[in-house]
Amino acid sequence: MLPTNLEKGTPQIVAPPLIGSCRLNISLVILLGTSLTILMTSTLSFAIVCINHNSNNNTFSNSTNCSENEQREPQSCVQPGNELFWSKNMQGLLLGGTFYGVVASQILIGYISDKYGYCKLQMLIGASVLGIANIISPLVIIYLGDYYFFVMRIIMGVAVTCVMSTTLNVVRYWASPKDQGLLVGISMGGISLGNPFIYPIAAAMCSYGGWQSIFYLAGTCGLIWLILGFIFLYDTPKKHPRVSVEEKQYLSLYGLTSKKNKKSEVAIPWSKIVTSVPVWSVMITNFFFFAVSKGVVLTLPIFIKEVLDFSITENGIYSALPSIGNVIIHFTTGPIFDYVRSLNKFSLTNLRKIFHAMGKSTAQFIKTKVI
Repeated sequence: MLPTNLEKGTPQIVAPPLIGSCRLNISLVILLGTSLTILMTSTLSFAIVCINHNSNNNTFSNSTNCSENEQREPQSCVQPGNELFWSKNMQGLLLGGTFYGVVASQILIGYISDKYGYCKLQMLIGASVLGIANIISPLVIIYLGDYYFFVMRIIMGVAVTCVMSTTLNVVRYWASPKDQGLLVGISMGGISLGNPFIYPIAAAMCSYGGWQSIFYLAGTCGLIWLILGFIFLYDTPKKHPRVSVEEKQYLSLYGLTSKKNKKSEVAIPWSKIVTSVPVWSVMITNFFFFAVSKGVVLTLPIFIKEVLDFSITENGIYSALPSIGNVIIHFTTGPIFDYVRSLNKFSLTNLRKIFHAMGKSTAQFIKTKVI
């Protein structure tokens, strides 16, 4: 919240340039981190397509053996030629594994990051778990089996929450009301940006390196990001050793340089939150939105392969198209929101409602039309 005297239009300190600033660098690093998080959790979708593609093209494969095994035990089997086969039930279970972890841990990790901080540490731990899990995924799949892999996918979901749930908690101490829409839009843009990149890359990796290489590449990228996160990420401007004096003064004007002390903390009104109509409306709309959007993103490569029978390369391109539309909408919304807000034509609450409805409906419209 802005101080009262600032809201009434009293003179304000001139904002230091955004280009090259710590607040922009942190937003860009978070953008890369969130995009790689989505990349590391979406690898399985195309790996399934790659496994099925290689199995179908394997002259030594014996699908009859796998069909018989599927009737007896609906999990995976290894065909001659060491090619895997997953039943539909097992594909759905494995694809949904990360979301079990997200749902189970989201409130808890969000509460911990809000109360105790250490957001940078949580993000680095989450990214490291995701990177290592991707690198060892082929070994777990081949040597331990599906249910061990399913448990690992749940753990990966908890790691996703460590990265995603702490993102806004970091950005809120670096984004002033003037550039809040832009910096938050950049930081959260990785959620949309990860999907357009993973599918074309995964298609190329499948063609030249096999399904295992998809996991190896994603995991390696995640571990490399740890270096950037360690160097550039800091929870608050007060903790950042390289933030300029001008930028720290600018952020201190809005009370953003450090977290509030424990004496000023207010007890969380859990009963009012649970019975709040706005809270439930946001939860319900987000539930149905993500149920549709995530369902499309996760299953689209499999649909294109099994129903449309496109090649691996074409599959990678067409699977990315809905997410490209989402990226365009995402990165144009932040600056537009800041501009409309500066006109003072709408209250902040109504403006957020309008953009929330327009953004979700537009993104879903684009996805539907592309598909």
